[in-house]
Amino acid sequence: MSAPPDPPHPRRRWGVRLWAQLRARYTDRQLAGAGLTFLAFLITAGLALWGASDSPPNLLGGLLLTLLAGSLQTAAGWLFSHGQGTAQSDHAESSVGNLLRLLGRVLALKDDVERGVRKKSSRELELRQQLGVISVELEFIGERADEAVGHWKQFYPEAVDRARRAQLEGRDGG
Repeated sequence: MSAPPDPPHPRRRWGVRLWAQLRARYTDRQLAGAGLTFLAFLITAGLALWGASDSPPNLLGGLLLTLLAGSLQTAAGWLFSHGQGTAQSDHAESSVGNLLRLLGRVLALKDDVERGVRKKSSRELELRQQLGVISVELEFIGERADEAVGHWKQFYPEAVDRARRAQLEGRDGG
């Protein structure tokens, strides 16, 4: 019989777990931007330490490292400011407009239901008609909510996917 395999190194397990948590929370662009920012910081810090040493870098070496660090910082800024998750007013305006229309329909439906509950002499036919109106209103509300989610999906798909996963896992309180 062979010996059982060694368990994975705890540091590796910790690193893999941390990477998985970062990937779940941030987009690839955000992680790449953070990586470039960190690399630019290391180059800048290395250049500062090298300049303080007994044999400072020559002018060309220092200039090249400075340009490289600046380029990395510029690329990181571009990654953070472009792509998914950047604000586009037409998407936000359309989605907020849908949500405001939904709010109006929900409030009107609430008033209709409260009026029906307060009625003393409701017959079966009236109740069926009122339930039919409620059903149509709920269908409209569902369609508009789906449309608003669709607008957010165009604007920021990762956020919609995370919200749906959270809802499926029961973390949204709903």
